[in-house]
Amino acid sequence: LLRQLDGEGAMSGSAVTVIPLTATDPYNAAATIRSLFAGDGDDAPIVEADSYGRRLLVRGTNEQVAQVKALLLQLGEDGTGKGGNRYST
Repeated sequence: LLRQLDGEGAMSGSAVTVIPLTATDPYNAAATIRSLFAGDGDDAPIVEADSYGRRLLVRGTNEQVAQVKALLLQLGEDGTGKGGNRYST
């Protein structure tokens, strides 16, 4: 009960991670991720965008964090924030 009051909810194996982005706008990425988990209601992961650091802050179960990372990988983000120059000729 104390964990729920502290905001940890009922998430077993919860994780907090920071995911650096290379090309994707953090706000667009966060909105996309939130919409994909919208059906989960209160059990959805918390995703916040950091435009200054070009990264996402994600809090959820270990499985949700892994799903977010997999989605970003499919969108061309490897999670290192050091991707190659995609716009060079």
